[in-house]
Amino acid sequence: MQLNQKTILWDTHYGLKIYAFILRGYNPGETVLSMTGNEAAPTKNPFNDNKQTLHVKIVDNRAQNMKMPSETCI
Repeated sequence: MQLNQKTILWDTHYGLKIYAFILRGYNPGETVLSMTGNEAAPTKNPFNDNKQTLHVKIVDNRAQNMKMPSETCI
């Protein structure tokens, strides 16, 4: 099998398995991504004090981190 972008995205389910692998390292034993269609429910962000600010969405066949509105915005 040739290693290329298409193969990596296929084998990692658009990159979701990579997000899940990293998040499980910070939150073992928890459901780290809960998908509905192409969007995950907001989940704990280990790089933002574990606040539920991480929003992963599949866009153009790739899992991407979408910006959440800031809790401090007025």
